Amino acid sequence: MQPFRPRAIRVVLPTRLKRDSIGLASHATWRLVARELRGGIKMRSESVGTGVTRRGVLLAGLGAGAAMFGPAAKVHAARSNGCRVVGPLPDTREKGLLVWNVEPVGYRAEEYFLSGFANVYAPVSMADAATIFSRDSTADFAVRKFDLHLRNPSRPYTTRLVVYRPEDPSRFSGNVIVETLHPAGGGRGIVWDAVHPFFTKNGDADIGVQHPLTFAGLQAAEPSRYRALQASDPTQLWGMLIDAGSVIRRHDGPLGRGVVRHVLMTGYSFTGVATATFANYHHERAKLPNGANVFDAYLPMADAQYVRPLDVPVMRLNTQSDFNGFGGLNNRRPDDPRYRHYEVAGACHVAVAPPPGAALAPPVGSLPTPAGQPTFSAHKCDEEFPKGGKRNDFPLYLFQESLFQNMYDWLDGSGSPPPSRYIEATSRGETKLDQWGNAMGGVRYPQISVPIARYGVDSARDCILFGFTVPFEAALCRRLYRSRGHYLSLVEQATAHLARERLIRNDGADRLVAIAHASANFRARVERPSRRRRFRGDGPGATERVRRRNIGVRSGSDAHRRLDGDAAPARETPGRAGDRLRGSREQGLLRHHRCASSLAKRDGRSRGAFPGEILRRPRLRRTDDSISARFADDPVGRPLSTGRLRRQLRIHHESRGADLRQRCGV
Repeated sequence: MQPFRPRAIRVVLPTRLKRDSIGLASHATWRLVARELRGGIKMRSESVGTGVTRRGVLLAGLGAGAAMFGPAAKVHAARSNGCRVVGPLPDTREKGLLVWNVEPVGYRAEEYFLSGFANVYAPVSMADAATIFSRDSTADFAVRKFDLHLRNPSRPYTTRLVVYRPEDPSRFSGNVIVETLHPAGGGRGIVWDAVHPFFTKNGDADIGVQHPLTFAGLQAAEPSRYRALQASDPTQLWGMLIDAGSVIRRHDGPLGRGVVRHVLMTGYSFTGVATATFANYHHERAKLPNGANVFDAYLPMADAQYVRPLDVPVMRLNTQSDFNGFGGLNNRRPDDPRYRHYEVAGACHVAVAPPPGAALAPPVGSLPTPAGQPTFSAHKCDEEFPKGGKRNDFPLYLFQESLFQNMYDWLDGSGSPPPSRYIEATSRGETKLDQWGNAMGGVRYPQISVPIARYGVDSARDCILFGFTVPFEAALCRRLYRSRGHYLSLVEQATAHLARERLIRNDGADRLVAIAHASANFRARVERPSRRRRFRGDGPGATERVRRRNIGVRSGSDAHRRLDGDAAPARETPGRAGDRLRGSREQGLLRHHRCASSLAKRDGRSRGAFPGEILRRPRLRRTDDSISARFADDPVGRPLSTGRLRRQLRIHHESRGADLRQRCGV
């Protein structure tokens, strides 16, 4: 195969350059380029006969990219293993595409151009193919012999690095996370999206490497900013990752003089496949000049690909959606001193995001997904859920945080992580389910071990990555747990056990308990029914009267009109109820009551209790079950004050009051 021989390029560097005409930050940058061009070492057999070497071609391209930065930009060039990094680009917060605003958490977001030469190979997985549909993932994930077929050596490239690092260098932990940006949506860091609260709290740096498939989308959206991006083939991604992992260790690299202790590669879904593929095919050749590994560990997530034994730690994570997909059951392997694999019961591939924090995410959908990548309709998949189902709300991000913490401890020699956990499967490869419909085996959070809902994944082909949650019925919850307090005590015991096994961090355990406390379906369905205070007229058929009272009296339209500010004739209300309800607005309650009572008598219904009967008991601590169910925001055991009654009536009026308003002529 013919070596790469670029055409001869003549580079003219004037002795005096005006800053405004060139756009560089200073003339010193051009002097650096000139020095490299004049004194560059000819590299192997790819230098050309006119005295312009590969280094010269590369630096000329970097000079053109730097010219776009503008006079206010701070530009520097760093070299490592034949690659160059230039930046940061100016105004990343305002102009950078798909970049988080991390200033509120004391971080800095920067963009850099990384340029170098990378080989072009025959694709081996969906991660380096031009289209995902051209690959047989079941066969790709099961490969045990990792041979590469070189098609074209040393082709030039320029990619983008998105760097998140602490604003205060003293906060830097020394841990660096390298992640390929997912092509979906134009280039997203899915692991960063889910785990950034942990990274920013821990002081870790995160490096996103732009995938070649996303270059066209960036250039279409911001041609002047990203026109320097280039690549000959998607398989050049592997050379980009090696160069990115190498250059961040240099003192003149994107992380400055921060001491880098560990560099980890991770990814989720498509980029999880990229992580596993790199570990299998390229880890052995990814070396620093001193012979050390470029990457100290790998954490591929949400992919079913086999990972070979390596000389560095590997932790795999799979959800219930992924563990048996594309032949994943055959791609497990036993634990060894540098390998763990965790499958999380109840979690689905499209996982719920962590609660919003101080860091601000970029707009969703600002860039298109490249051609050849799958697209899904979340709304269509929602329609496939079982009756009563909603989006899966399993907090997978809490386990991802513990995964990184265990990896840090493993690299530091602080202890080995817990053994692998596998979801149980039938002989046909289907997920084994317990009596409540939840998966058996695997990592079991309280959502599965102390269930109040069924967690499952969709079985439709186009929706298999989505999951659902179906809350249990009240009767089942009452059979399982004596009370809310009993349920919470079991959750606390389960989270304490997980924390002891290091399957969740301590603050993650606290969040699991908080999720249980805030579980709306449990409060509404599982709370033991309270003893009703009988109202005047209770007796046989009282339950039916309570139901009608809620429909008839508590939804009073005339009362709501008065509460909304309409005038009402002032009347003196007789008796004790008059002492409770005074003024023109309160008279609306009485007026409505009289109308509703007359309608009830005319229709042959029992007379409902007047709302004043409730207000007569200012120390009433509990209401009947139907009222509690109708006003879910009014917890059982809380006094029902006059003001709260009025607010509830005003809200309830919209759905129930129209009929009475028409019939009462108000």
